[in-house]
Amino acid sequence: MAISDTAWARIYAKAWYESSQGQTGFQDNLELDPAKAINALRSQFGIGRADTIVNMDYDCDSVAQQLKDSANKSLLEQVIKSGNLNEQQISGGMWIRPNPLEETPLPERAVNPAISPADWTRIYAYIWHRYIHGDVATRAEFEKDPASALPQIVADIKTSYKVTIDYTKGVTRVLDLGLPPRKDEDPMLLKSIQDAPDAKKYRHKPCLCC
Repeated sequence: MAISDTAWARIYAKAWYESSQGQTGFQDNLELDPAKAINALRSQFGIGRADTIVNMDYDCDSVAQQLKDSANKSLLEQVIKSGNLNEQQISGGMWIRPNPLEETPLPERAVNPAISPADWTRIYAYIWHRYIHGDVATRAEFEKDPASALPQIVADIKTSYKVTIDYTKGVTRVLDLGLPPRKDEDPMLLKSIQDAPDAKKYRHKPCLCC
């Protein structure tokens, strides 16, 4: 299993709340190395030790879903080289608001340079390419610890496809959480989402690595 949408909402709310108070450390750590940041608070948010950071089977967006469902060698190699599937790229995650139900793309504003949607599309295509050829380890390592898996993935893409992805672990951000949706930017609301076991019915539908 992977981290639930409820737990992700609480994680994002924590990052946004603390940043609103001038404490950017958790958001910075989460953007740079999600597994390391989350491993330090698994018990706080009810995240099991076996729960992975990512689940690539999860229906997070249409491009990611097509890369999984329509995976074949020629298609995936084309996507790795082009960075898109039918002129589309993997999107960021969706913040789901209750009452009334509403989905908002994240981030609302990019704050820090992070891996681009085009390069994430390449990365997902590469992982599925390896997977359909019997390499289950690359996917498993990525789902468990994206930041640790990425250096080898990026190096292999450069060697095999002559495509350079700018990524250095601990320097390049895996994520850019951006700012909280404007409707939910009140610090006290964010704090209440963070503290509620049900995240006050808010959800984060993760994509890319989270």
